[in-house]
Amino acid sequence: MQSGLFYNSRTCIENKPKKGHKSRKMTNIAKAEAEAKAYLHEQYDRGCTAEYVDRVINGYNDELYLQWYEKLYTHGDVVFICYETIDSILLPRELDTIEFFGESMELYLMLKKHPTNKTIVFCEAEWSPYREDAEFLAEALPEINITFLPERVFNGEKSLAKSRQKNPAYFRREIRKACNEILQDFRSVAETVKPKNTEEYVQHGKFYKAIETFKANSNITTGFEELDLNLGGGLVGGALYVIGAAPGIGKTTYALQLADHIASTQRPVLFFSLEMSQMELVSKSIARTAREMFPSDQRDLKTSIQIRKGEANNEKMDAAEEKYIDECGYYMNIIQGDFYTNLDTIRATIEGFLKCDLTDAYGPEAKKPVVIIDYLQAIKESESSRAKDIRSATDEKTITLKQIARDCEIPVIAISSFNRSNYMKTIDFESFKESGGIEFTADVVIGLQFSIVDDFDGKNVNSERAKLAKEKEKPERDVSLKCVKNRYGVSSFEIKYKYYAAYDYFREIPRRSEAKTKTSKNTNYKNMPVI
Repeated sequence: MQSGLFYNSRTCIENKPKKGHKSRKMTNIAKAEAEAKAYLHEQYDRGCTAEYVDRVINGYNDELYLQWYEKLYTHGDVVFICYETIDSILLPRELDTIEFFGESMELYLMLKKHPTNKTIVFCEAEWSPYREDAEFLAEALPEINITFLPERVFNGEKSLAKSRQKNPAYFRREIRKACNEILQDFRSVAETVKPKNTEEYVQHGKFYKAIETFKANSNITTGFEELDLNLGGGLVGGALYVIGAAPGIGKTTYALQLADHIASTQRPVLFFSLEMSQMELVSKSIARTAREMFPSDQRDLKTSIQIRKGEANNEKMDAAEEKYIDECGYYMNIIQGDFYTNLDTIRATIEGFLKCDLTDAYGPEAKKPVVIIDYLQAIKESESSRAKDIRSATDEKTITLKQIARDCEIPVIAISSFNRSNYMKTIDFESFKESGGIEFTADVVIGLQFSIVDDFDGKNVNSERAKLAKEKEKPERDVSLKCVKNRYGVSSFEIKYKYYAAYDYFREIPRRSEAKTKTSKNTNYKNMPVI
């Protein structure tokens, strides 16, 4: 993670010394420990008390460690170790910091005797003696099952104090930003590497509390009966759903129709639109509402473009607007972003929304939101991004969105574009742009395509392009939804739709799906248990 003043090398985890590795500074930790004890005995000969030497060798809390004890063994998840008092003072007060003067062996002996579950962040300076300390701790601490992550000063100065001298205004602004990002990153790392005691997890009620939360955020209906049935009853909290399609098929329109229906059930929706404006989306919703209200009499119905032009002044369109506002408006939250919106912005918006008193806004039966992001590839990389290319950037975005879904216990739906080479091929994992992260991380992966694509064999590309262009000109288009991965229901399925592009409306074509044949005719899909 590169951000502000810090650069995270992660060498201690990614490049952990292999078995039999010989350090440049010491042959092994046991020998280094013996040398340290010999050094302490030498200090005893020079006047240190026997009690002091015994305490250090056995890892007890001598005066040197009193300032460390609370930070290492009590509240908090992360401890920042800094060289010199001035460096620890410069860090934000809310961070747990320890002043360190090169006592790497003393710190190691103490932690060996009294292990801590915290993540240790080493704010590493550029002076060579301190680098030797970091090298030793990076090798020694993992041996006693302690997470150690070194941090190197970004601008090459010898200490944080020197960095501050160089540019005080920049330093004050960036140091807090960097530390907050480091905290967030390392807490997630620590969570993944530290073992959870299952007995304690169940007996303390956390397991059953998690079940109650899961129940409250499951079986969220999408408004499409066949889709809900195949998904095992609807959307599930903590899951990441990816909906992909080639340009022009209507993936934003489809996701918006899902969002409006969810909002109509009095569940909040956060719709991050990184491409379309709020006006465009609302006009699409009103056009679709009018088409649903008057399916057999389409006189005076207007398209979303006509609505935007102010050409929708008639009773039918007024009624559609009123219905949309009454049923969806209060619960539908459109966050109009831009091509500079990044994952940090998205996470902060979601967490900020969840911190609000939802019962005050939505009443005592307030529900957690469903998040929809349009679209995945438009999310800008964060300053902390380590992505080197498009594929790794997509993987990073997918993983982060899954983390947000899991941490916030909400469904997250991400719209994705397709690879250009797969526009005229049947949907599979290769269809998704740089699909590595999507394939392995997303819980449900579905795609939309024109049904005619199933008949293409790639032998006459020009003819197939012409057929596809002709299909796009139709007012009523045949579209197929195909699922290639599903952790919560039928593993793969297909659903047919009629897409009325002029009115931004998808109509599901009912049929006896694979999921339906496995249940009785009297089964109500809304009451189906989540798999």
